[in-house]
Amino acid sequence: MSSKDLVLVAKSKFVDLVKETSSPLLWEKEMSFALQAISGNSALEKCNPNSITTAMVNVALTGLTLNPKKAYCYLIPRGGKAILDISYQGMIFLMTSQLNVKSLHAEVVYSKDYYKQVTTEKGIELVHEPDSFAKDRGEIRGCYAIAYLNGGGCTVATLSEDEITQIKATSQAAGSKYSPWSGSETIANEMRKKTAIRRLWKMIPKTERIEEAAEGVRVFDENHEAKFQKPVQDLDNAFEPEEINYEDVDEVVEETK
Repeated sequence: MSSKDLVLVAKSKFVDLVKETSSPLLWEKEMSFALQAISGNSALEKCNPNSITTAMVNVALTGLTLNPKKAYCYLIPRGGKAILDISYQGMIFLMTSQLNVKSLHAEVVYSKDYYKQVTTEKGIELVHEPDSFAKDRGEIRGCYAIAYLNGGGCTVATLSEDEITQIKATSQAAGSKYSPWSGSETIANEMRKKTAIRRLWKMIPKTERIEEAAEGVRVFDENHEAKFQKPVQDLDNAFEPEEINYEDVDEVVEETK
């Protein structure tokens, strides 16, 4: 079967899920984005045929578009299978559009920044004053992500640089030449933020629908953040740092302009 035929197998289930959830996703557009991604990636073309169909169903299940301009999620090859990988932009979109999160912010903390986090009866108070224009902000101490909740209050996830380093070491993508961890400090910091947002995601109560979506997009890597025990649905593996050929992604973006 051709790539188009494999994607088309998912059409009926995709359309049913979109109707069920009143999602704004359009089959024709998502099919086009998927075919562009597959045709620009030889590894995806060689993936298990059924996994490509399943990945398209999972697009509808999450409600996240494959539009590369949005950068919410991608089709990526992993272990011979096509996987729907959700970016941290996609996580933020899900939390602010479908969960009890008003806004969200993530930042890397350096040793010369002023950083203070206090827990009081009223909740968590966090103050971070970075000197963004300083030539030297010192060494990286860690990263945090904070979600401001509807109705007041917030939830904060913090990770030390040691924790982030350990998480990076377990990542399937860490050793790849396309890994974002191997890029500039700016790109690596985006991965630190994504890791903090992933931790934050696990701390936010989920709706039944989001829990179902979580099961649909699990990536087959059980090592990520294994030591972080939080009694909520395990969605870690949906957000493993994506192993993406960014040259291919850029080409897709250019094609869709």
